[in-house]
Amino acid sequence: MSEHPLQKIIEPFKLVSTRALVDGVVAFSALSRLREELSGVSPEVDVAHVELAFQRDPQGYVLASGSIRADGGVVCQRCLDIVPISLDVPVSWAFIVNEETSCDVPRAYDVIALEEESVSLYDLVEDELILALPPIPMHAEGQCSAPGYVSPNEEQIERSEEKKNPFEVLSEIRKKR
Repeated sequence: MSEHPLQKIIEPFKLVSTRALVDGVVAFSALSRLREELSGVSPEVDVAHVELAFQRDPQGYVLASGSIRADGGVVCQRCLDIVPISLDVPVSWAFIVNEETSCDVPRAYDVIALEEESVSLYDLVEDELILALPPIPMHAEGQCSAPGYVSPNEEQIERSEEKKNPFEVLSEIRKKR
């Protein structure tokens, strides 16, 4: 895994012609939308590690597959402390120029429709990392410092299911009349 910074703009069709391997890092300082979602990171020091292999499949599609790895922190929605997270996102992209052919791309690939022959690698990396973030970040069971938080046990869940519907009481009153 290389530690050199990757170029921001790539040309997938040129990279596939040489079966290029892209290996390097993207600094969090270049990923502004991701930085808004993370806490406890240093944009100048923290990076996302990217490894991609470009190739053409038997049907002729330009593909990039590999992984994106990053460490950071998110805010726990119970206690508002920072929860450290480690993201390891597998990626499989198919680059197309004509959106009409997007239906023909195998479902195993995420379609990236290009308006020109180049695309921002940083934007693609940032999108994948944002999609990999937990929707409701929380500490693991028993690690949360939220005051008074106790995870519900099965008995509490069953009792909550047994509660009467408040409208049943009204229907009983109405039947008595």
